[in-house]
Formats: sequence, C-alpha cells, structure tokens
Amino acid sequence: MPDWVCLIGFFVLIGIVMAVVGFIGNKMSDGVENALRARKHRNRPERKSESASLSERYQAER
Repeated sequence: MPDWVCLIGFFVLIGIVMAVVGFIGNKMSDGVENALRARKHRNRPERKSESASLSERYQAER
C-alpha cells in the first residue's frame, strides 16, 4: 500500500477520534450547565406573582 494512502487513513482516523472526543466533551459540558442552572433555580427565593398582588389590591379597595 502506498505511503500516501496510509497518511490519508491516519488523518481520517484522527479526525474521527477528535469528533468523538468533542461530542462527548460537549455532552458533558451540557450536563454541567444544566446542573448549575438547576442549583441556581433552587436557591432563588420565591416571590409573589404579579396577579396575586393585583387581586390583593382589588380586595383592599372594596
């Protein structure tokens, strides 16, 4: 087999490995971002909705 065919095969193999590693790394970073987003959401203090305060104001005026 000629040397250039081996060289092209080597580059194709390296490209496939890099694509797989990039895909796995991207999925792992998505999981970390989702975990951080969920933690941020849990630590957020609850606040009354705007509609509840409007109904309270309406009841107070009556």
